[in-house]
Amino acid sequence: MEIIKRMTLWMSVVAIVFGLTVYFSESTYAEFNYERVAGQNRVDTSVEISKAAFPDGIDSSEKAVIIARADNPADALASASLASAKDAPILLTSSSILSASVKDELQRLGAEKAYVLGGPVAIENSVISDLEDHVSVERIAGDNRFATAEKINRISSGNDPEKAIIVNGITVADALSASGVSSNFDYPVYLAQQDRFQSDLPDSVNEVYLFGGEVAIADNVASDLESKGLRVTRIAGDDRFETNVAVNQAFDFSGDKSILVRGTSTSSDHEDYPDAVASAGLSHKMNAPVVLTLPDRTTSSTSSYLETRRGTTFILGGEVAVSSSVLHQLSGVDNANAKVITSGSTLNVRSSSNSSSSIQDKLEHGTLIEILDTISSSGSDSWHHIRYSGGKTGYIHGSYAHFLPKSSASSGPLAGRTIVIDAGHGAHDAGGIGGGMREKDVVIDISLRAEDVLREAGASVIMIRRDDIFLSLRQRASVANLSGADAFLSVHTNMSGPTQGKGTETFWHDKYSARESERLAHAIQNATVQKMGTRNRGVKSGNFHVIRETKIPSALLEVGFKDYEPDAEKLRQASYRQKSAEAIRDGFIEYYRR
Repeated sequence: MEIIKRMTLWMSVVAIVFGLTVYFSESTYAEFNYERVAGQNRVDTSVEISKAAFPDGIDSSEKAVIIARADNPADALASASLASAKDAPILLTSSSILSASVKDELQRLGAEKAYVLGGPVAIENSVISDLEDHVSVERIAGDNRFATAEKINRISSGNDPEKAIIVNGITVADALSASGVSSNFDYPVYLAQQDRFQSDLPDSVNEVYLFGGEVAIADNVASDLESKGLRVTRIAGDDRFETNVAVNQAFDFSGDKSILVRGTSTSSDHEDYPDAVASAGLSHKMNAPVVLTLPDRTTSSTSSYLETRRGTTFILGGEVAVSSSVLHQLSGVDNANAKVITSGSTLNVRSSSNSSSSIQDKLEHGTLIEILDTISSSGSDSWHHIRYSGGKTGYIHGSYAHFLPKSSASSGPLAGRTIVIDAGHGAHDAGGIGGGMREKDVVIDISLRAEDVLREAGASVIMIRRDDIFLSLRQRASVANLSGADAFLSVHTNMSGPTQGKGTETFWHDKYSARESERLAHAIQNATVQKMGTRNRGVKSGNFHVIRETKIPSALLEVGFKDYEPDAEKLRQASYRQKSAEAIRDGFIEYYRR
């Protein structure tokens, strides 16, 4: 039996150092560039993963999806090869109810068939009936997880595989490492118990990989396989994270991207890895390994492995799954408080706060930085003095960074929620001018007040801007889409056209998250009208870029009219701006209460 074990050798370190030296000689910093893919819950996160993997829908002949139970990974452990064979996303469901977000995703994907993993105890027949209103359904189920894995492999292994993967089907962790390999190399995954393997491998298989050490799969299992004429290679490390790195290093992934998932159970009493289970479809489409991490920190071997991969790292799940502290650690910026947002491939870091100063580095889109200071200069320009990888400092234009969420109260009605607040306009774009006010000034004041009360209610808040800077509409939507946040609100005040307008109105768009965006708009509108005492102009569909191109639930609030004196009188007063902020908070509380 061949054994591949993860070891840290000084020559490996030298290789990494030399790689970094060459990389920095090109004056581009991309040590860690990430995109978080997350929904409001595990089911919605699987939908967002599907959108990231299949942005234009499914184009395979079968147009299939895979449906797995959200709260128990047992039947989905071997699903990666099926995701590869069918070029299909994995969507999660509760055992008894098919969520509206999954139904919407089936329609967006253009799905025609669903493979449902597990029997009626795992996924009830009522879910099957609901699915059959949208697609044809094939249930794949055995008497237990081991038999289900065999049946999945019979369907997915039509090309007579010569290699297969065997993992422990009870402790699960090494099966997560197998998902990236299986979905990229079409190797079926079979489940074993620690001391025995009872599944029948296809006659075409002549080589078997065992993922994990002897505690996961005993040597007698390897010996039994070798006695049948199979070549056996064990890939293992000292723990699940070392094993994961060893597995990923043993295979040549053609893409430069990676997928980072929580590698510990989200439950204290059973194995539960919802985001990792849904990762195979994205791994297949991106040719990316699945990398495991602790939720609040990462191991040195994992960090070193990710340093060798220069493409985007997709973070699956929200803060509970993979916290910002992990991202700070990987970025090399311990006190990161912002992230680079650029529509181009890189952003220039300059030696001083003006565009004619020398370029000393380049940062990629998504790079974490620490903003040390903001400097306002003449005209519409503002510049951030930043610290980035390795303690370097420099200057970037103020338009190209957004602040990460500030810490919030540990409890409250919005605890666990992340909300993006966009104060409209800024810098040279004053917005509407009327009633002795510039729109950009009014909405930044309301938005900063909203940040405070939202945080007091337990929310984490991402501000598009905190001072008088300008960001394009595209940048604002990009911030929201990269943030991993739960919802987005753009704050504005109104101006009349030829006919005098008065009151409050809120807009939404149906391109993404239509149902939730409309519901959010109603909640914000009702709370604002009640708090401000303005005329209710209603909730409307509006073709505004920031809500049309933002993929999370989003709305645009027009608090009142600056050129209608009763509205303007309120907008000029600090007490009413505070009421507007509190209305935004109350609207979000009501939205999440339903």
